[in-house]
Amino acid sequence: MKIHRFSACLLVLLFCGCTADSVAGSTAPTPSPAAAQTAENAAVSPQAPADAVPVSGAPVRPYDEMQFCRIVDTVPDRPSGGYWAVSQDGKWGLMRNNGAELLPCQADAPPYRCAINQQWHWEVTGMDWDIFDQYSAQMVRAGEQPLCGGHGGNSLVFLWENTRRQALECGLSEASCLEYPLSPADALVYGDILPAYRADYVDGNGDPDYYSFDSQGNDAIFLRIDGTLLTDDSYQSVGWFFDEALAPAKRDGKWAYLDRTGQPVTDFVYDDAMGENQANPFYSGYAAVCRDGRWGLLDSTGAECIPCEYDGLCWDGAYLWIRLEDGWHCYRWGSAEPLTEWPGDHADLSKLNLPAEMPAPDTPRSVGQIRYCYTTAQSGLILRSGPGTNYERLDLLPENTRILPIGTLSTAPGWVLTWYNGQYGWISTDYLFSF
Repeated sequence: MKIHRFSACLLVLLFCGCTADSVAGSTAPTPSPAAAQTAENAAVSPQAPADAVPVSGAPVRPYDEMQFCRIVDTVPDRPSGGYWAVSQDGKWGLMRNNGAELLPCQADAPPYRCAINQQWHWEVTGMDWDIFDQYSAQMVRAGEQPLCGGHGGNSLVFLWENTRRQALECGLSEASCLEYPLSPADALVYGDILPAYRADYVDGNGDPDYYSFDSQGNDAIFLRIDGTLLTDDSYQSVGWFFDEALAPAKRDGKWAYLDRTGQPVTDFVYDDAMGENQANPFYSGYAAVCRDGRWGLLDSTGAECIPCEYDGLCWDGAYLWIRLEDGWHCYRWGSAEPLTEWPGDHADLSKLNLPAEMPAPDTPRSVGQIRYCYTTAQSGLILRSGPGTNYERLDLLPENTRILPIGTLSTAPGWVLTWYNGQYGWISTDYLFSF
């Protein structure tokens, strides 16, 4: 395997390690009552959209900002359904969808959830660990996962190598970057159009081989799963399509939304959202957008079904929070049901195209915690045409081969479907690390 080095740090969308450099606050946890809005900080906003249905019992919240909580250390980052990062006076806390505040607004950045252990990160300088532990225990008493004390991170990035004109999936860790070819199995998880970067293959400079690309420049592209470019156009940054009609792309400091042929269906007029150099992807046919500092909702045709005229608006695929004059209100929008599974969480088994004689999995393997596994059989792991030793031998996977677990079959425990060397097949889970 080759180790590569990159010329720039990746965006949070593609890489986010969990750190333990800071923890929040300097006082013991106490319930944080909502601060009453005053005439000075009250937002002046229009009335709620006529088609927005108020959620019964949801309180009006006084926060300055709100956004859905992300689950990081996965690609792509995705919402942690039912939770919201909330901000007041420049500090961030955590709220359930029912309006209950779980963590007060004391953190320097929005809290997020770690995909590796499902624990919460709520990070501000200044607190000793005893107080941190008290907040963590408070979360557990509330039926939530505890706070995470910090650990390393890993992720991956998709590249188009300019000279050799080939597509690569590069697995990132804190120590190295290992390259892998794209496969049809990747489309089951990520969709058939991927956000990627143009990269240059460089030989020398102290390393045998490495790839150089600028994640802050104009090297971002859309890459088809078959390894071809969607178009020749490059951007400052691009986002995810998943199975949606549109995806965001940034040029000259502004975002537009492109269709699946790579053509813009909006002008490049939208601001960053969800952090620097990021834009909201579509969920359930809609995306929250910000134009000239005002928020609205975009539909899958590229039209602002809710005009950008609100001081705040966020959307997680089912629930819509809008900032009106007296605070944030919760609504249902359209017919979308609350999401229990998110794009990128696991393989979509409905897209499988297996040989007619091969048994199909009935349960997708969740990749929320560990996306890939490695084979451990020293003499190699047999790839078979079905979930059992009585099925035909198709190939042999060498020790330490990285595989993507696709799905399992409830009537054949101990086996998982994967893709290897140009074909689907079943392997035993007894010889997989991190399964």
